Amino acid sequence: MPASRPTLTWSASPEERTRFYPGAHTLRVAHGLTEFLVEHLRRGGQTPCALLVENVDQADASDVELLTVLLRRVAADTLRVVVSSGADDLPTELSEALGRYARRLEINESSRREGAAPNGGNAFSDLAGRYVATDCTSYDPRLREAYDALPSPHRAALHDARAAELESREEPSLSLGAIPFHRERGSDPTGAGVEALATALEHCVLMGFYDAVIDLGHRSFALLDWRTQPEQCWLVTAKVATALTALDRPDDAADLYDMACAASAMPSVHLQSAYGRAMLYTRGSA
Repeated sequence: MPASRPTLTWSASPEERTRFYPGAHTLRVAHGLTEFLVEHLRRGGQTPCALLVENVDQADASDVELLTVLLRRVAADTLRVVVSSGADDLPTELSEALGRYARRLEINESSRREGAAPNGGNAFSDLAGRYVATDCTSYDPRLREAYDALPSPHRAALHDARAAELESREEPSLSLGAIPFHRERGSDPTGAGVEALATALEHCVLMGFYDAVIDLGHRSFALLDWRTQPEQCWLVTAKVATALTALDRPDDAADLYDMACAASAMPSVHLQSAYGRAMLYTRGSA
């Protein structure tokens, strides 16, 4: 769904970007998707429909926003939203929406098993391969057990192969989740892994997916070294600080600038951190 009225924020190239989306941008996207879905169902005569969403305890922030809006805004005779979770510890806004707009059912479900184990001496390895082929999302305990039992180089090889397969599809969404996940766990986490995370970081900070930026940033820091990769570390720092600022977490952003200055003697790091702190003070006094 291309935007019909591009904004200055949208049309500026990354090198020229001087403004970023507000923290509520993803919430606005959730409302837009909700309106689009409702109108699509009505025009197609497909109401009532049902939407089943499983494992919401593992949903990211943008998913939570969309589910919360759907529960509040869409009538059940248009779209019945069924939310399934294996845990009660859900984000506050989603828990409140479920308590107000949904009816709770307790279901005792036996552990999931996804088919019989293959025959042959290589069965354990095949199970591990099947686990990686699900992007490590399977709940079959046998698959995870086989994966954990493999030597580290074998696991890395499976992740490399899966990442290469996904990259060959040239589907942009895969570069935001599955591909970085596998590259982090492949044979070259500090090279290909960091590069894949950087691609996802760049897209998410420009598009206003700030919770994802923070997650990707922490994962990048785990693979980077300020002593040998200060430029890359600073690029991650700047993006995460932008996300924290947009989400109204200025103290956390300031702490990040302090961490960068403590980790590096590069003049540019100290200069840009000082500028970043000044912007935090400016926002706070507005």
